[in-house]
Amino acid sequence: MPPAKHAGLTLLDSIIILLLGGMLALVVLWAGSQLNGGALFTNVPDWLSKAASSIWTYATGGASSLVLGALRWRSKAPAPNYLLWIGGTTVVLCLAVFGAALAEQHPSQGLGTTALLRFSLKCDRAEHPNLSFFQKDPLYKQAHTIAAESDGNYKEYVDFPKEAATRFYGRAVRVVSSSLATDAPISPVTELCFKPNPKPPLNNAPFEAHLECLEGKRCSISGDDPGWVTDCSTNEKTAPIGLITTVYADEKVQPGWKVPSLETLRKMGDRERAGYTEFSIHSSQLSGLNADSVQYLIKANGSPLYVDGWAPEDMLKPFENPGDFTFSFGLQNLNFSGADDGCEHIQVYLSFRQQGRVIKQVALSRKYAALREADQEEVRSDDGTTFTWTGKYVKPRNEDTSEVFALSVPNLQNMRNAKNQIDAARLTYDGMEVVAVLRPPLNNPNYGIVIGVRQPSGQVRFTFDTATASSLLNWILHLPAEQQKRLFRKDAFIYHMRPGDSGTGTYKSCSSIAAHQP
Repeated sequence: MPPAKHAGLTLLDSIIILLLGGMLALVVLWAGSQLNGGALFTNVPDWLSKAASSIWTYATGGASSLVLGALRWRSKAPAPNYLLWIGGTTVVLCLAVFGAALAEQHPSQGLGTTALLRFSLKCDRAEHPNLSFFQKDPLYKQAHTIAAESDGNYKEYVDFPKEAATRFYGRAVRVVSSSLATDAPISPVTELCFKPNPKPPLNNAPFEAHLECLEGKRCSISGDDPGWVTDCSTNEKTAPIGLITTVYADEKVQPGWKVPSLETLRKMGDRERAGYTEFSIHSSQLSGLNADSVQYLIKANGSPLYVDGWAPEDMLKPFENPGDFTFSFGLQNLNFSGADDGCEHIQVYLSFRQQGRVIKQVALSRKYAALREADQEEVRSDDGTTFTWTGKYVKPRNEDTSEVFALSVPNLQNMRNAKNQIDAARLTYDGMEVVAVLRPPLNNPNYGIVIGVRQPSGQVRFTFDTATASSLLNWILHLPAEQQKRLFRKDAFIYHMRPGDSGTGTYKSCSSIAAHQP
């Protein structure tokens, strides 16, 4: 008796099994779609969704199977268990399709996953202003400027929360374009917050979050939101846990200056008539510091500067490269009048943090002459960490270069007295307070008194176009004789700044390495 032949899969068997298994899988998926309102397979492969939507696909598959079955019947090879193989193939195909659909409907939501945040903003001043925006949760990212798109909405890719218990939290304020002295330096903060929706959409919705915002308030989910997110609870704390609210415990929000960011100054320098100084503080001695962010506070002559109107707890930068740390900021001319022998005092406080906990603080300071370069200086913190601090004056394309010199002599005490007398006279020009600005030596030993005016912003302006400078000089020369004689000299003149006048000169005034001082 010959041995029994074991049924094996031939090429024809494989084709028949795959065709019938695929056909049955389509029937099952099509039936499931109908029972689920037709929304189940919008995320499955295009070929399958098209096949499942046409009954002719099943007819074609059945006819092909009959032809192939007839060919197989004529073959003398033992047949495999078609019922088992076709059923198994159908199950595998259905599971594969379901897995693909679920994977698209529930994408990985780790910290590496980004979603497009789209939000509108209603405000009572200016349509669609530029915003300073930054993300605090689930991962801190530095504040930067965003502008409205052509449709009026703001769009930004943000980190999607990892799980339902976490959230996205961001903040936005209106960008500051020019410096302003104010008793209320903090800008209204627009808060953006959402959590993952525990019941995400079952359709092919874009992975986006849509919010509607009212400037200075908490945003809400927009009516056209695709459904991936839900609102944060209204009683949830607006500030992420662990944030230190100030650089130092006794530091509170005080009257000061609302100033533009360095990013804004870099973009507008070529079209403004007044320049700014870009300062850079660098250290290579922080490689062992386990910090993730640095909080900063800048002061000019004791007055705090609030960049873009952010509160102190929001003036943060990521601590990304501890082996080569650099902190940069820009500074326009504020109320600088050279009260300290022609110099201004700039202070910077840095608070290095790890998950909100302060692990290192440094306080740095230097002198600076307005509208000039700042030579590289080496400054040390109390714990001995060394920083190098430089400042480069950035000239605009159409800079005002005319100064009205009222006095110029080498005797510093005489110049101090002259400044005090002019300031005490409380003169006004064109409705603005007249300020005597003491300028330190540049390339000759003379100190100078130039005439400035305090603008409505609080800034002291002492460089002018030629026509304005001539008008100001004419005003000085036509003051009452006694006042003119007591405060100014008859040889007051207009000085036109030359290339190099914004440098530090041979005298390096206001520098710790000052040389050739009289």
